[in-house]
Parts: sequence; structure tokens; C-alpha cells
Amino acid sequence: MKMLCKYGICMVLIGMLCACGTTSDPDTPKQKNSETKKSGELIELTDQKLTSSASTKDGYYYMSQDAKILKDGRYATHLMYMDFASKREIFLCSDTGCKHDSEDCQAVFLTEEFPVASTKIFIYHDHLYILAREYDNDGSVSTFSKMDSEFNEMEAQQTMLYRVDLDGTNRKKIYTFDAELTVEEMVFGDDQGMYFIVKKCSAEKENQSTYITSSNRRLVFLDESANECEEVCSLDFQDHIYWRVIGSANRSLIMKGIDFGRELNREETTDEDTYRSFYTQADSVYARVDLDTKSLQEITRRNNQYLYSEAVVNDHLILSSTKDSNIESIDVTSGETKTIAKLSKNNILDVIDDTLCCTDWDLSKDHTYAFVNSETGKIQNSTLVNQMNGWRLEFRAVVGDEVLVINDYDAKRNSDDSYEIFQYKHALISKSDLFQGIANYHPIAMVGSGQ
Repeated sequence: MKMLCKYGICMVLIGMLCACGTTSDPDTPKQKNSETKKSGELIELTDQKLTSSASTKDGYYYMSQDAKILKDGRYATHLMYMDFASKREIFLCSDTGCKHDSEDCQAVFLTEEFPVASTKIFIYHDHLYILAREYDNDGSVSTFSKMDSEFNEMEAQQTMLYRVDLDGTNRKKIYTFDAELTVEEMVFGDDQGMYFIVKKCSAEKENQSTYITSSNRRLVFLDESANECEEVCSLDFQDHIYWRVIGSANRSLIMKGIDFGRELNREETTDEDTYRSFYTQADSVYARVDLDTKSLQEITRRNNQYLYSEAVVNDHLILSSTKDSNIESIDVTSGETKTIAKLSKNNILDVIDDTLCCTDWDLSKDHTYAFVNSETGKIQNSTLVNQMNGWRLEFRAVVGDEVLVINDYDAKRNSDDSYEIFQYKHALISKSDLFQGIANYHPIAMVGSGQ
């Protein structure tokens, strides 16, 4: 059972407040997603970006974030597809006369069954999978106004996993997770099956607030043929560190946690100033969990007086910080560390295959990228930005020697200099042109919002 609030004003306090005092989000992990892996090696099937998307060598899938009203009054999102060969976007529906406004359309996903933003999609063994899950509010605090302190306790919607053919047909529910479990957004796979991180969340009401905590966090393996999950290993290490999974390497999960030296009490974690004081004196710890030995092994730790960005690429942990201009590469097994590059724009924001996409730590200062090869350290500076307003490019998929990017908007500038974006325009560009700053784009003919 999860405690959900029916009324009130929600205030979410993120447990890892590492971005205090900066416009950057250095705590967001990045990882190369390679299709070529050794037998038994874990691959990351989903990521922690706000979008829900997946790609093959032929095209790009995404679940729209803007819910539309159907002809029966209910709301739904749509599964969209961009074909790389024709450079056209379509609703993933085989009915040429369909208006995509009813439940029987194969591109329609009702929001009551597939929550907006928290539902994740991914490709595995030539099928598209949809993980219909609610938002994971572990570690949050919901604060309610004095005018309306009524709470409504209800059972959360169960997380369900669906399988769909790549053309959008044959949607089938293949597994329903236990009602008491919250399923995290990171999903992994190997040649045997899929792995999910599950936990039990509970809520405690105190005065005008509800505190969400979790327990019994573990990695489970889904045996699709037997329709059951079996536990692989516990992710509760009884060490007063809240660990997050940020990637995988070989047969290991790569973790990041904050070590305060002891467990903080509720007041210390929920008061922003107090937490910030403890945080800057704590350590960021990186570790790996070997799925065969079930053991947690520390890779490195860094003091939190600086900000850090990280990526997991080719079984190496790549780290940078505001301390200096270095980008370091650490072998996650041996711990061997080397500096691969030195540059001022060393905030790792994304990864394209083996290449790090780096920016300035102040994301409002410079919207261009420096592209750094994680093997050779070669640096290429690109001047390419969004064509509409000069914001930074967003990378959505890699297909061979090309990258699918958001390079333009259909948008309106408001009086406060914010933008109302109606469409996120996508285009293909070769890696070579992207890294060198040559604006040789091949636009996708769009029909959806692109987001």
C-alpha cells in the first residue's frame, strides 16, 4: 500500500541536493547504450531522462508527454515513431484511416493505465516493452495547507509490463508486479532476461506533512516464460547510505551514494539549510554490486565540497568536478585511474557512444558542447545550438554514424523571456558534422509534439 494525497500542495525535497547553488544537474547519470555486449553482460535498457523513448537501427519511438482528450472524454498519450529512412514521423498505428482518438487505436495509451511521464518504454530482443508505473516518490515530503489537511489513503496502481511488436501491433500484458511494490525506472537486461529494481514504499504522517520512505530494496530477475520474478540480490546494505543505481558494467551495477558518516534524522534531511551543511561535508561514494558474488565494492569516493558529473562508458566510471578541469577514467574492477582530458567545460551532460558531451557547469552561461572521446581524450568544440533560441541541443538516439537531435522549436517567446514550446523539432546529423559544428541537418517531418 502506498499513501497518496488527494488534496494539498505537494513539495518534493529531493534526497540528493547536490545541485545547490548551480543551474547544472551533475547528479544525473549518463551511460553509453551499446547493442554489442558479451554473453551475460548487463545492458541498460532505460535511462533516467524525463522522456520515455527507445530506438532501433531503423527508427525512434517515444511516448508523448502531452495527454490528449479522446472522443469518449478520457485522456491518453500516444506512441509515436520516427522512421530514419524516410525521415517521417507517424502515430504507431497501422490503420490508415484512424484518427487516433479512441482506445481501439494501437497508438493510444490511456493515462489511467499508463501514467504520463513515469511510464517507461524500451527495446529488448526485437520487441518494444512498456513499463506502466507510477512516479517513484521515495524520499519525498508532501506538505498540506491548513485549509485542507484531509488525506486520502488508497492503493497505488500496480506496475505492469507490456510487450508490443515493433510495428505497434499485438500489445500484450506479460507481467503484473505485486501491489505493494514500487518499481524504479532503471531496467537492465542480459541474454537471459530483464532485471528490475523494486522496493516497498511507506508513508508516515506527521502534523501537516507526509514522509515517504522505502525498505526491502532489491534487484529482481523476470522469468518471462514462468511469469515470475526471482530475487537476485538485496540493494539494502545497512550502511546509512542511500544508494542510487547509475549504470552497469560487465555483470555489475554501478552505484552512487552519499556518506554522511551516520544516518541523518528527519529534521536534518528535510530542512534545506541543515541538509546542505551536512551535504557539503559528506562524501560521494561510487561502488559496484557484483551480481555473481552479491557483494558491494567501493570504487572511489570524493568530498562534496565540489560538484561532480559522471558517466559509465565501456566498463569505466568517468568523473569530473568543479575542483579542476580534469576528466578522469576509472576502471570499475581494478580501480586504476587516469586523466583522459583537461578542459574548462568538463561537466558531463550526456554520452554518444564513446564520446562525452560536456558543457559549462553554469548551464545558463554557454549552450555549446565540447565533445571528448573517452578513450583517446580528443576534444572537439562545436558551436551548434538550437536554431530557434540558442539553447543547447538535445540528443535522442544514435543510429550508426548519425545522431537524432532536437535542434529547433516551434515556440512562442513570453514577456518574461520564457518559451511556450509547441513542437520539439528533430533532425538527423552525422557525428562528424555534429562534433565539428557543421549544421548539416536532415529534418524529420513531424506530426506530433516531439516530446
